[in-house]
Amino acid sequence: SGGRLPSLWGNLSGAQVAEGGGSSGCVAGVQQVEVPVVPVVPVVPAQVPEQSYAVVVDDSKLITSMLSKSLKRLGIEVDVCYNGDEAVRRVSHIYRSGVRRPSVIFMDFLMPVMDGVTASKLIRAEEEALDLSPTLIVGISATALSEELTRFKELSNTKFMRKPFRSSLLKKIVERIQFEESMEAQAQQATSINGQFFHVARSDNALMESSLKSFSSSPSL
Repeated sequence: SGGRLPSLWGNLSGAQVAEGGGSSGCVAGVQQVEVPVVPVVPVVPAQVPEQSYAVVVDDSKLITSMLSKSLKRLGIEVDVCYNGDEAVRRVSHIYRSGVRRPSVIFMDFLMPVMDGVTASKLIRAEEEALDLSPTLIVGISATALSEELTRFKELSNTKFMRKPFRSSLLKKIVERIQFEESMEAQAQQATSINGQFFHVARSDNALMESSLKSFSSSPSL
């Protein structure tokens, strides 16, 4: 089975194809050189953001039920609290335990035990103490006084939604949250890819330089 090598070798100066048996044919007069090994950047799988979830705080079980159903239809998981004190304790536990943070907190203003504006201020104080970015808090009320609204809007990253809430407004809020979380996931993925690329480049730099020097110093084909 000693035939000619593929035409790829035909342009090699002075190359003669040795006829021989089996598959042991070789090229005469051509010095074998090592092809430099180029490191491959690891492929990082696309990061899919975790499903968003909300904390809904209202003393009315009817409101929490309606709001929870609307959010779930929009792809949002829901955790429910029935007064401001319960909400502060729940959110503080989440922050300090390091589990997944809520994407948004829907906070009623008028509730027993602790009102929503006070609870929102305490949540902001907890975030500041733990050096955390403020979670979006959406105030919800049918009879909010102007003084309450002013106190609430003084807090960072807040919005207000009057009861009965409009599904179109709720959808816009959810879309904003999901867009921001998607952008954050993409940014984290880009950072991960860049970090792995530079790690590979540093670790294989010596190997690349050695291979390229060997290749460039070889006799011209």
